[in-house]
Amino acid sequence: MSKKKNRFKVRRRGKAWQVDCGVINGRRIQKSFPTEEEANDWRNQKNIEFANNRFATFELSDKHRIDALEAYQCLSKALNMKISKLPTSSISLVKGITFYLKHTKPEGGQKKVSEVIEEYLQSKINAGRRPRTIKDVTNRMHRFARHFGSAPINLIMTSDIETWLNTNKYKGVTRKNWRTHLISLFNYARKRKYASDNPVEDVEIPILDEKTPEILTVKDCEKLMNSAMEHEPEMVPYFAIALFAGLRPSEAEQLDWKNIDLSRKLIKVIPETAKKRRLRFVEMSDNLVTWLAPYRRDSGGITYLRKRFDLVRRKAGVKWAHDVLRHSYGSYHLAMYENAAKTSLQMGHRDTDVLFNHYRDLVDKEDAKRFWDIKPIREPKAIRMFA
Repeated sequence: MSKKKNRFKVRRRGKAWQVDCGVINGRRIQKSFPTEEEANDWRNQKNIEFANNRFATFELSDKHRIDALEAYQCLSKALNMKISKLPTSSISLVKGITFYLKHTKPEGGQKKVSEVIEEYLQSKINAGRRPRTIKDVTNRMHRFARHFGSAPINLIMTSDIETWLNTNKYKGVTRKNWRTHLISLFNYARKRKYASDNPVEDVEIPILDEKTPEILTVKDCEKLMNSAMEHEPEMVPYFAIALFAGLRPSEAEQLDWKNIDLSRKLIKVIPETAKKRRLRFVEMSDNLVTWLAPYRRDSGGITYLRKRFDLVRRKAGVKWAHDVLRHSYGSYHLAMYENAAKTSLQMGHRDTDVLFNHYRDLVDKEDAKRFWDIKPIREPKAIRMFA
């Protein structure tokens, strides 16, 4: 009886007293105390707990015992081992049940992917994200929902995400962008207890080689501006501002004439339209003032129509690339003024790292002088300004 009562041993270890509980569930349990009395108290408590758990097993029905045996047999079959030879750490039914409940009975309740997406999009709207951002995220999420919409979000696995990305042949930047958006969606689900983990985090991040920004040559810039004057004169201000002031497309599209001061040669980019939501002033070059003067208005948006934009660049016959107008501006501005801090300030960059690493040495000083001397070759045609 005494051996059963004092199953756990108390030993002296230097100045401390150690309780050794032996190996339990594949793990050796030991704990040290400053006094023998504290060690004995803890040992006695553990003896009681052990006895209670031990005798509780006798209360299991025959059906429960058979179920447990079948569970062990399934595990042994999966590991291709006999039950008697299974490692102690691999036969914990408690761990199995915990894993099952965690992934099939989420704390926040079970939600379909489509339901979570609607909540997620509403959270973006409530957070004050811009309409342009909401539109992009909505398009992506609805595309994802077309495949996974009816599936419980807590049962989506990493392999499911990878298969979907591979089926759609998403690679490079596109794959990386999708991974970023889906991580955000599943993080939302995890925070609200709809899922226990984020399966997208284990999707391999695509390795992308850094590419030098593509820019227009001085000749291409001349052809583009002349094409705008010839075919779509109401689009001249947009092209001139994007090319000679370096505004981002979204900033130029939403620019109002009241924020263009030709006399002071300044363009005010307000926080509502700036990418970083910060106010900044962009200095205007002499040739930009010349391009804008004939179209000057007191207020109203800069004209931008996508089909007219595409017509101008198609008629110009120049090679196009992503953000090519802004990249051209940064390259020619840096070459002309040789001041990375000034160019970064004009473009709205936080620092000069991006500019210094990607834009230097793309053009020489002579080409820069020619670029900043591009002006209209004739008076503009009579135009009507579109809203």
